[in-house]
Amino acid sequence: MTERLTTFLIVACVTALIWLFAEAESVLEQPLQVAFAISPDPAGDRYAFLAPGESAPVQLNMVIAGPVRVVDRAKSLLQEGLLIKPGAGLPLEPGDSVVKLAESLQSHPLLREANVTIVRVTPGTLRVSIRQLIARDASVSVVATGGAIEGTPEVRPASVKLLVPVESVASLPESPVVEARVDASRLTEGKAQTLAGVPLTAPAMPGVEVVRVQPPTVDVTASLRSRIATLTIASVPVQVRLAPAELSRWTIEIPDEDQFLTDVRVMGPSEIIEQIRAGTIQVVAVVQLSFRELERGIESKDAAFTDYPSSLSFEAANTTIRLRISRRTADVSPTETPASP
Repeated sequence: MTERLTTFLIVACVTALIWLFAEAESVLEQPLQVAFAISPDPAGDRYAFLAPGESAPVQLNMVIAGPVRVVDRAKSLLQEGLLIKPGAGLPLEPGDSVVKLAESLQSHPLLREANVTIVRVTPGTLRVSIRQLIARDASVSVVATGGAIEGTPEVRPASVKLLVPVESVASLPESPVVEARVDASRLTEGKAQTLAGVPLTAPAMPGVEVVRVQPPTVDVTASLRSRIATLTIASVPVQVRLAPAELSRWTIEIPDEDQFLTDVRVMGPSEIIEQIRAGTIQVVAVVQLSFRELERGIESKDAAFTDYPSSLSFEAANTTIRLRISRRTADVSPTETPASP
């Protein structure tokens, strides 16, 4: 009795296993909706995009066939969608073509891995353009927003590659430049910091379709310029000013050694200091003389910096300017004697 029961159980288990194996190996047709897109990234030296006037479907209606286990694996692999590019669902040959998706997708790495058969795809075709790409060197320029960067930032790598269609190479400038836009508000004043993964963008260039910049990001090391900056000017000219009515009545002389202030230290907002450094704003020291000072014939007066915003401060070791004031002869009345030279 025991032997019969054992034999029965063995036969039942073997039968079940055979049935399960046969079920797994039976061919199944499975409809699927798969998210779909053309890869925005180049594939080696090839780049694909939709032909003019063509609209890409956001999903494909597919029917795949194969053993149950194969179909189940394909469904799992395709859950995240299907990204196609030259050599992976699209042809490698440059030019415009009409792609039969059922045939082309059969060679896609995901579907090859699943070892599944594509029965049909809707839509059945897609018009695409394949371009051959050429790499050209480009330098990187850092553009700061939200603040000013101190000195020249360090960029790694300092040069990158522009990938452009062969047809655009002749239109490239001799020394193309791409921009790394840095948010300076992320930096600390006076302390060098590295911002990793700063995106690169290529400016518009007539006749050039820039496909990609490689690498797409760089690391930038920079520091935020202090909002208060200091500049020492080796030599600042001195000007004498008086009321317009007095100009023709007086002669004012300054010794050669007093015609310039030396080592003038200017402190103020960094953007104004930068304009002074660049020469956009000229610094001049002024000796302003009043009518009474002219009449008294004062022999010296301190120069001042009166033409600049109050946010600027000026320092100099010596601002005293020696003067020699004399009334012009033509302006002397009959009862007056000209000033002695």
